[in-house]
Amino acid sequence: MTEINETKDYLASNVVSEERTKKEIRDTIHTISEILSKTLGPYGSTTILQDKTLRHTQSKDGFTVFKKIYFRDEIPRTTLDIIKQISEKLVRSVGDGSTSSVIIADKLFSNLDNLMNEFNVAPKDITHGLNKLAVKLEEMIKDVAIKDEDNLEAMLTKVATISTNNDDELGEMISKAFLEIGKFGFANIEHSPTNESYYEVDTGMEVKRGYILPEFINKGNETCEYEDSLVFISNDVLDDDDMEMVGEILGWAISEGKAITIIAPDYSSSMKAFFQQNKRNNEEYLKLLVIDMANKSRRAKNKFQDFALLTGSDIYDKMNEQSLKEFIGFNGKTISTENFGSVDKVVSSENSTKFITEVDTEDEYIKERIEYLKEDLVKLETDYGHIDRDVQIYECKQRIANLEGKMAKIFIGGNSESEKIIIKDLVEDAVYACKSAIEYGYITGGNITVPRIIKSRMEELSEYLIGEFSYMNNRKNIDVESFVVMLILHIDDAFKYSFDKVLDNANFTQEEKDEVIKKCVDTDLFYNLKTNEYESIHETNVINSAQTDIEIVKSTFSIIGHLVTSSQIITLNVNN
Repeated sequence: MTEINETKDYLASNVVSEERTKKEIRDTIHTISEILSKTLGPYGSTTILQDKTLRHTQSKDGFTVFKKIYFRDEIPRTTLDIIKQISEKLVRSVGDGSTSSVIIADKLFSNLDNLMNEFNVAPKDITHGLNKLAVKLEEMIKDVAIKDEDNLEAMLTKVATISTNNDDELGEMISKAFLEIGKFGFANIEHSPTNESYYEVDTGMEVKRGYILPEFINKGNETCEYEDSLVFISNDVLDDDDMEMVGEILGWAISEGKAITIIAPDYSSSMKAFFQQNKRNNEEYLKLLVIDMANKSRRAKNKFQDFALLTGSDIYDKMNEQSLKEFIGFNGKTISTENFGSVDKVVSSENSTKFITEVDTEDEYIKERIEYLKEDLVKLETDYGHIDRDVQIYECKQRIANLEGKMAKIFIGGNSESEKIIIKDLVEDAVYACKSAIEYGYITGGNITVPRIIKSRMEELSEYLIGEFSYMNNRKNIDVESFVVMLILHIDDAFKYSFDKVLDNANFTQEEKDEVIKKCVDTDLFYNLKTNEYESIHETNVINSAQTDIEIVKSTFSIIGHLVTSSQIITLNVNN
């Protein structure tokens, strides 16, 4: 009788077994966690980064380091990509916390593997519990958050200083910028032309569309800039049918010495050539800028209309019966600018255009739209089932900022380009953290907040979760109450582990770390590594946005939810 060979080549597949998948996911999370943990806290170190051109920079920013990590094998690479996608969402929200969420997920993933074996529960039960706990912990974090509007500058300075790795001067500068632009204001970050850092605040709106032709660039400059520009807006493509009247607009602008900015969703090739030729023929006299701005999708159309409102422009509607001749009031000799908008200054680069103008927030129509958007924002922030919630919230805030006309530009100085890159990463974190702190308040003590909440409200959390696991009561051999308690304690342990890694970087012994963590959780004190002293949680400078802790919880649980339920992987390679 011939013996059957169970490893025949023709049975080889590209499906990786459950045992290997689980092991490689666990090992990958732990490897990433160990790499990133070295950047944590005031004693965290920088990492030397090499780019594709073999140029070297340094960074202490966890997410900047995270983005440079690469694995050769497919399972680690897939795991890394999943974690990066989740972390990017966190960084976009609050700027910081991606390192903490990975380190917490590392410890929690290992703990939950043991928990599932001990209580014989499925991964789906774990993700159900984490999803419910995320909502409850968010409520509890908001309960302990402090909104100190009377001392807003001091609060923002503390938040920004912590985010910039305890740089007092940067923290104070960022705080002042946000006091001017408010919680809906936006801040762009650029390298300073000198070694000094500073900021500027303008009123107006910036759109991520630049000039359509290089001929529009001012001589000796990389941008197109005009003072007191009129604005003409069309809601459809400007093509050959519009060329004659567009020519009248350009001729009038030259005769009056006026700058004109033309905006439409697109332009025909012959219209672009028309602009190009006119600019070349009248280089010294034609102050012209042409940009394209999308308006087909609902979101794009909203922004398009916001822009028209902000600049006081009527929109030329090519779909109605009014001709362009009527819209510009052409009488055979001259035109009327009644339907045109205006801005104090326009600055356009290849990728973006800034319209600087005084915004009348008391204008009836602008005021009405801002109030409507703020009401819509409240609905979005409480609608956890909204499929596109985070994107919608961001866009709603951006639209409010645009209509309120507040934007800052922060210029990052340094003794070298490499140093500016390092500082820029930290300032980006601080900008997001300040925006979040203005809106959601702040908490003290970083990731110790969740263990503090668990200690003080363990009974409430347990009862809540036991109710959410009522469907497990009919299963044999499962002690739901014990399972719930252990699940919460494993989460508690994982969050403490992240602070353990902060103390690791300061070379604390395990005994010293255990003592510090216990005291910080059990009392109203927090250990400040910068001063090497315990401080009251009501007075310490170690604070961060409450939303940071909320997003760390969500991000951590999301990482676990994506990976703990994965029992196998199908790769592009055979013989796995």
